[in-house]
Amino acid sequence: TLTYESKNQDIVTVDKDGNWKAVKEGSTIITVTSTNGKTAEISVTVKQAVVAPTSLSITPNGDTYKGINQSLHVQATVSPSNANKTVSYTSSNSSVATIDSSGNIYTRGAGSTTITVRTVNNISKSFTLYVDQISGIHKVTVEHSNKALAPGADGSLIQYTPMNAQNQQWEFIKNGSAYMIKNVNTGKYIAGSNIAYEAGTKVVLRNSPDNWNITSLGGNKYTIKHAASGKILDMPMNYLHDGATFQLFNGWSYISTNEAFFIQ
Repeated sequence: TLTYESKNQDIVTVDKDGNWKAVKEGSTIITVTSTNGKTAEISVTVKQAVVAPTSLSITPNGDTYKGINQSLHVQATVSPSNANKTVSYTSSNSSVATIDSSGNIYTRGAGSTTITVRTVNNISKSFTLYVDQISGIHKVTVEHSNKALAPGADGSLIQYTPMNAQNQQWEFIKNGSAYMIKNVNTGKYIAGSNIAYEAGTKVVLRNSPDNWNITSLGGNKYTIKHAASGKILDMPMNYLHDGATFQLFNGWSYISTNEAFFIQ
C-alpha cells in the first residue's frame, strides 16, 4: 500500500489513489510512502496554460517619420497574459528600413515601408514608416558665415562658431509636409517672434512650435522657410560675428548664401 502527500496543497492536491490535481501556479513536492516506510519524492511545477492570442497592440501604431541611419524599437503587447507571446516582424521594403527579431528597426534609405507585427495565429498590426534625409537630429550651419545655429541667451536664434555642443543640435520633426525644429538642449522650437511674422523680425525659440518648409538646394544644402508666412530664414549678409540674430525675410526664393543652410 502506498500513501501520497503534497507538501503544498494550495498548488497541487493528491488523493489516496495518487491522482494529482493542479490548483494554481507554483512548485511543490509529492511524497510517496510505502508500507515499509520507504519514500520517494517528485518535484512538481505548475504553470499557467498557454493559450492562443486574442489581441495584439503595437507602439508606434501610426505613421512614423525618421531620418536615414536612425533606429527605433517596436513594442508589441499580446493578450491575454497567458497567451503565446511569440511574434514576428517584417518590413515591406528593406532598402528603406530593416527590422530584427526583437523589433529593432534600422533605417537605410529614403522612402516608405510598412512594418508588420504578426502573432503565431496570424493576428497582425502594421504602421507605415517614412524615412527622409531631414528627419532626425542635425547640426545646422549658415553658408555665408559657416556658423552654427544655436540658442541665444535672450531666447533668440543666433549663429555661433561650431563646437559640436548639444545646444547646436537640432531635431527636425516631420509634421505633414513641413518640419518642426527643436533644440536638443533646451527643448524649445524655432519660431517667429510675433504673430505678424513681419520681415526683419528676429527669430526666437519658444515652447510652441512653428512649421518650416525645407527645400533642397542640392547636396546637403537647404533653405528654411516659415510655412505660415512664406518668409525665409535669413542672416543679414554683413553679420559674420558670433551671436548675430537670425530674422525672417521677404521672398520665397533663395537669394544668397545668407539664406542657405547646411543640415548635417
